Amino acid sequence: MPKQPRLMAEPIMCILCRQTENLVGHLYHWNNGDLQPMWEGAPYSEVRYVPILEQARAAVRIHGM
Repeated sequence: MPKQPRLMAEPIMCILCRQTENLVGHLYHWNNGDLQPMWEGAPYSEVRYVPILEQARAAVRIHGM
């Protein structure tokens, strides 16, 4: 059975650099079940994945929004 095409994706995780904690990309979940990292620049090898909601909560604590 052929695989469905990728039509829509949503970001599900922030990709952070392990050393600096800077945002370096997002992990997307496609309608066909594929997962794909989208990098802000060159790909990093030493990263950690943080759920988008958790990252948003951390930003609120830091910036007092």
